[in-house]
Amino acid sequence: MGTTGAYCFLGETIFTLTELDSINKVSIEMEVGSHAGPGVYTKDDFYDLIKE
Repeated sequence: MGTTGAYCFLGETIFTLTELDSINKVSIEMEVGSHAGPGVYTKDDFYDLIKE
């Protein structure tokens, strides 16, 4: 699925984990790959995945 698949997977993961009011950002630890990388992510990084 390439870059889009990785982006959607990370977005779904971040939105799921930040459903709790006590979690605002998520630190992802992984080896750098060609489609995704480590970092601190928030819902703001993935809002374009939400249909309006």
